[in-house]
Amino acid sequence: MPHELNAFREVLQAHATDHASKVAARGITSNVTYAQLLAEVERREAWLREQPDGPFALALENGPEALFWDLAALFAERPSVILPPFFSAAQRLHCLMQTQATLAVANDSFAEDLRAAGFTPGERFWERPAVLDAGLPAGTAKITYTSGSTGSPKGVCLSATSLLYVAQELEVASRPTEPTKYLAVLPLAVLLENLGIYAALLAGASITLYPQAQMGIGGASQVDWKRFLGTIALSGAESLILVPQLLLGLVTAIERGMMKVGPLRFVAVGGAKVASSLLERAEAVGLPVFEGYGLSECASVV
Repeated sequence: MPHELNAFREVLQAHATDHASKVAARGITSNVTYAQLLAEVERREAWLREQPDGPFALALENGPEALFWDLAALFAERPSVILPPFFSAAQRLHCLMQTQATLAVANDSFAEDLRAAGFTPGERFWERPAVLDAGLPAGTAKITYTSGSTGSPKGVCLSATSLLYVAQELEVASRPTEPTKYLAVLPLAVLLENLGIYAALLAGASITLYPQAQMGIGGASQVDWKRFLGTIALSGAESLILVPQLLLGLVTAIERGMMKVGPLRFVAVGGAKVASSLLERAEAVGLPVFEGYGLSECASVV
């Protein structure tokens, strides 16, 4: 097991021991403590280790269950791909066929996608036999897909070492502001969000994980601003990650007096070019925004 991966497990074990009753993840219907988180992850890790080798596909809405499976695949050292909910059915099929995933855990809404790719439902997993070797590089922990500018989505293969090194650096970068409550705004399929959650776990923060629709976000660009801003306020978030469009809406709302900066201490923004004028507006209203830049090939943040 890579050193970074073993160190990540040790951090979660320490949280589960030293802060057993602290909330690790908040979902729509339930909260999960750090002790419960570790137990749920290790149970799913054991299930994955019982299965034949092969990439693992995850198609769940944001929530504690998705976090359990994502971490379980990481610790089981099984290559995984999280299917982006904002992709078309054809794009998701491309991801499944290109990765040659043999196992999947999915919401009912993704059942048609999985059947189209040759999967059948089993006791715990959707399953299909391996047809050919996808040619994943040795040590691949996650295949993250980016739509790119043209053609089919591109899959980028990343190691656990790369992912966790960036997560550790994100945690270090946010440490001076000491955020203890993190709101996951973007889908887990977005690598930057995935890493943001790892960073929050390293810090021992409490993570709020709601489905996109619950927060008023639909698809890649539709936003119910009243619901979205309300989610930020009610969650008590001290840290979150936004794309420029969402940052623009948040800054505009603060400028118009529709909401306050409140407890927000570290607002990361990335995923696309951010206008300098928008960063200046954020600074003017006292919103602590930190711009990041990177490529998927570099585990999202450089």
